[in-house]
Amino acid sequence: MALKITRIDGPNAVFTRATYTFASDALGTEIEKLSIKWRTVLSNERVILHKVQGPSLTLTIPKEYAGHSFKVIADGGATPVTSLPIVVVQISKPYPSVVASLSVSVKSVAYKNKRKRNRIRWDGVANKASYVVGYDAALDYGGTPPDVYKGMGAALSDVGPLYSAESYQARFGHWARILEPTLTAEGKGCFAATNTYDKGRLSFGLVQFSSMIANANFVLVFKEMLERPEAKYFFHELEIKDVAGKKRICKVGGQSLEDDNSTADLCDYLNRDPRAAGDEEATNLARLIYWTRAYPDVCDIQARYAVAAFKGYLSQLKGDKIQGKTDSICAVICDIRNQGRGGSSAMTKIRDALALNTNARVYRALLAIRSDAEWQAKRVRALDGVIRRLESKGVFGVRKYDEKAGNFV
Repeated sequence: MALKITRIDGPNAVFTRATYTFASDALGTEIEKLSIKWRTVLSNERVILHKVQGPSLTLTIPKEYAGHSFKVIADGGATPVTSLPIVVVQISKPYPSVVASLSVSVKSVAYKNKRKRNRIRWDGVANKASYVVGYDAALDYGGTPPDVYKGMGAALSDVGPLYSAESYQARFGHWARILEPTLTAEGKGCFAATNTYDKGRLSFGLVQFSSMIANANFVLVFKEMLERPEAKYFFHELEIKDVAGKKRICKVGGQSLEDDNSTADLCDYLNRDPRAAGDEEATNLARLIYWTRAYPDVCDIQARYAVAAFKGYLSQLKGDKIQGKTDSICAVICDIRNQGRGGSSAMTKIRDALALNTNARVYRALLAIRSDAEWQAKRVRALDGVIRRLESKGVFGVRKYDEKAGNFV
C-alpha cells in the first residue's frame, strides 16, 4: 500500500518564539512515514524547506514569520497535503503553558509618570512571570455631582500579543483590515489590553469587548475560553453549565452569573466596585493577561468574535443605504457600534448619515456621532488618523460593501 497522507494536525494560531508540533495523519508503513518531507509557505509566497523528515514537524516560529500567516505542507505521497492557514501572533516572550491551578499575586506600586504625577500601578506575578496588569485611571461622565468611574487599564502593546491584519487576511479577507482602525484606537492592537475604569465594568482584549452586554462581546469570548481544557487552571471557580438549554457562565456548584437580559452578577464577580480600583479586579485581569500570553488560540477566539461582531454591525443596516459604501465609512460605523458612541439613538444617527448624497459627507457625519467629552473627541481623531493612513497606502478606499453578499468587493 502506497503512503497516503490524509491531513495535518496542529495549532490554528501560533506565537513567535514558541515551539509547536505538526503531525501528519498518514496511512502506510513506519518506514514510509519516515520519508515524509516538510515545508512551510508564508503568505508572501516565500517557501521554507525543512531538513527534518518523518511523520511530524517540530517548529520554533521565528520572528520573521511575524505579520504573516503560513501553511504547512507534508509531502510523502502522490499528492502533498497542505494545512489551513495558520495565524502568526507576534509577542515579545510567550508565557509557559500551565498544568496546575495558576497562583496569581498582585500588588499596587506607587510611582511617578512622565509628567511627574503620583500614580499607582498594579503588578502581577504568576508562574514565575512578572508583568504589569494596569495603571490607575478614572473617567468622569460629567453631571452634578460628577459621575466618576475608577479602575485600571493598560494597552501593554510593548509586550503583546499583537494583532496583525496581514496575519489574518488569509482567513478573514478584508474584514481583517476593517478591524484595524478600531483595535488601534482601543488598545493599540494588543490582545491583552485591559480596562476597568468606565461603565463597561471590565473590557478586555483586541477590541475591548465589554462585560456589560448580555449574550455578546466579552460574554461570548469568555464562554469559549472557559470551555477550553486549561480553563480550570485560570478560573477554577467558574464553569460552563447548561441552564434551560443554554450555555451559561456559572460559579462552580452555584447559579448562573449571566442570562439573556443581564450580566450584573458576572460584572460584580469581575469588578465588584466600579468606583474604585482594587486587588480583586487586578487579580482577574492578571489571570486573563497570562492566559492570553500563554495560549495563542485565545487570541484567535478574540479575532474571530471581533470579525463576527463587525459583520453583524453592518448587516443590521441592510436596506438602509449601506450598499456600495466604502470600507472607510463602514469602519467608522463599526467603531461607533463597538464603542457605543451616540447612545440609544446611534442607529438613527447612522441611518441619517448614510442618507447623505456623497461619501465625503457621510464620512464626516459619522465622525460627528459622539459626545462633547474630550475622550470621545480624542478617540475619533485617532480613528480618522488610522483610516486616512490606510487610504494613503491604498488599503482603504478601493473596496465597497455589498449588502447581499455581506462582504467587501
